[in-house]
Amino acid sequence: MSKISLATFLFLLASRLVDAQLVYPTCPTTWSWSFNSFGQSPCAIAAYLQGACNHGVFTIPTLDSGNSYTGPTGPGDASDLCKCNTVVYSLMSACDACQGAKWFPWSSWTQNCTAIDPLTT
Repeated sequence: MSKISLATFLFLLASRLVDAQLVYPTCPTTWSWSFNSFGQSPCAIAAYLQGACNHGVFTIPTLDSGNSYTGPTGPGDASDLCKCNTVVYSLMSACDACQGAKWFPWSSWTQNCTAIDPLTT
């Protein structure tokens, strides 16, 4: 399975979550270049992908000034391949950026991951 096919699989899985309960920040329209063909922002797509491993439920909080998303940190996050992969990292970095924040490097994002999806790294 190639990188692109895993991303496609994750998108299709996430898009099938009919009863999804997702919360995520809004990116300004100046970031519309980063939206997908459905008009979804990087924050929305990241929430869908991470929700795919959590029964369609996921919250990405709006950042306070001076804060950034730090990557997987919870007890169940270490082996969560929906969080420990480059696709979600890239989308969360864009979600940081569209809110005016700096993003963490990949090595910092994955420091708490015990499993990293080899197909997306």
